[in-house]
Amino acid sequence: MADMLSIGSTALNAYKKALDTTSHNVANAATEGYSRQRVEFSSRVPAGSSIGLGVGFQDVERVVDQLVGQRLLSGSSSGGRLDVYGDYTARLDRLYSDADTGIGGAIDSFFAGLSRLSSDPASSAVRTEVLGAAEDLAANFRRIGTALNDYGQEIEQRLSVSVSEVNRLAEDIASFNSQIALARGTGTPPNDLLDKRDLALQQMADLVDIKTVTQDSGDINVFTGSGQALVLSGNANALGLRADEFDGSRAEVVLRAGGQIVPLGDSISGGRIGGLLDVRGELDQDQGRLGRMAAAVALQVNEQHQQGVDARGQLGGELFSGALSEVRAASTNTGTATPQISLTDVSALTGDSYDLRFNGGYELVNRRTGEPVALTGSGTPADPLVGEGFSITVPGTPANGDRFLLQPTHGAAMNLSVAFGDPTRLAAAGLMRAEPATQNIGTAQASLTVNDAATAVAQTPASIEFIDANTYSVDGAGAFAYDAAAGINVNGFNLRLEGDPVAGDRFDLNAAGPNSGDNRNALAMAALGDRASLAGGTRSFSDENAGLVASAGDRARQAERQAQATGAILAQDRAQRDSVSGVNLDEEAANLLRFQQGYQAAARVIDVANQMFQSLLSAVSR
Repeated sequence: MADMLSIGSTALNAYKKALDTTSHNVANAATEGYSRQRVEFSSRVPAGSSIGLGVGFQDVERVVDQLVGQRLLSGSSSGGRLDVYGDYTARLDRLYSDADTGIGGAIDSFFAGLSRLSSDPASSAVRTEVLGAAEDLAANFRRIGTALNDYGQEIEQRLSVSVSEVNRLAEDIASFNSQIALARGTGTPPNDLLDKRDLALQQMADLVDIKTVTQDSGDINVFTGSGQALVLSGNANALGLRADEFDGSRAEVVLRAGGQIVPLGDSISGGRIGGLLDVRGELDQDQGRLGRMAAAVALQVNEQHQQGVDARGQLGGELFSGALSEVRAASTNTGTATPQISLTDVSALTGDSYDLRFNGGYELVNRRTGEPVALTGSGTPADPLVGEGFSITVPGTPANGDRFLLQPTHGAAMNLSVAFGDPTRLAAAGLMRAEPATQNIGTAQASLTVNDAATAVAQTPASIEFIDANTYSVDGAGAFAYDAAAGINVNGFNLRLEGDPVAGDRFDLNAAGPNSGDNRNALAMAALGDRASLAGGTRSFSDENAGLVASAGDRARQAERQAQATGAILAQDRAQRDSVSGVNLDEEAANLLRFQQGYQAAARVIDVANQMFQSLLSAVSR
């Protein structure tokens, strides 16, 4: 009877534990990260006895699959990165391709307006239309450039929030490590603490790529993807943000550990922080590429516009204005040098950023490729340093180790504007007109183009008279051989003749006056729209814009495809985790009934044992 009572008591305790555990599962069925628990029964068989001593149970077991958990960490990191990256690439795709605010339509409208101006250079309405199209083009460049800048500021804010969240989670994980160790030391199963720690790890992986190492003690150490320790047992290190050495509004992610600051830079490749850093890098490239297009439009149109005469009879000035380039000095510089950039060759501009370094001499490194760029010159105004489509003058004195961030085109889009609002200042006419004398009897018809802008703007008149069909004089001087193929170069212009001149034919070069009706400069500006002047002379403005739009679209579609694939795998892993560790209420309800019946049966065993004992007492007492 004593054995029966003892056996019944062990069964009662075991089923009570099972009912408690099942109830705990039911209560936490909707708790995020909870892993179901179970009690493992085992029979108690003493040595040398054919009859057991009832039932026993070990600790309450937490049902998990560690391999699935590791896959979830990796998938969360990839998913977090793609979530952020996909969001921004989709926004950039919409920004560039918008028909109303995009660049492509505005470029086409501007050059189409110049073409109409060449057909009717005296029309005030057409001049107003061209100036309005120029304003729209500049406004669209500014709008997109400002949007890219705003996205960059938004990223800085999100980086700050994400870094703070990583630090909070690191502290939580370190605390869980300590609590788990304490619970195990007292023999208490730390199952719920393990669930909370795993959930914190998944939340951290969503923010930054991590690696975990489980110690024999049960502690989990957490490292960044590059191997820097975030959590070591009960101690947590902190991520931080340090102002960029070139731009105080831009932050660099660092790790603060043991009184040291470790820059993480590009080593963060996953999680939302990795996605933010990836997007920030691409925003830099897009700002430079968009700026290259804006700078090319401004420089080439301005150059041509200055080779014309406006409706007032005055030389054309700049049509577009605004700072095109940006130079930033490193905060650690000790010298007094202040480099300045001038854009010199549109076709050679890359849109990239550069590091200019001084160590006894200057060296230039492309930040995107990491490759050195050949430099010529000394940096003086008379002998500037010459890079990829730009020159650099360096007033002041640099110190060894001084560094500068050069962004030749990054400011162009945000700063582009139209230099004037008076339509009469549009220089549609050529600088000079080649007018045949009334007494000419040959068939030659003259055309005039600029071949030396610096000389041509002086608008120096000239008279070319043919001594015979093969010889001419200039302002009555000389007898120069006439080459029809080469034309006649005079005062910064090249005079070409279609047809045959004869002796006595004269062509007078005179400055264009007010309201001349001449359209040659408007024609020349309109022709810039189709000229392949970018990327080494292989792309027109429209080609460059189409490439920018296509690149943004490709990035967005690729990010979407990757996100779908990663999301599908992550969903499978979560489903597998739920199938192993999730609470099935139907199953738990069945367990409740089963364990309740077991508990009741165990109680009946004890009751029977008690009745037998009472019967024995009654028999003895007679």
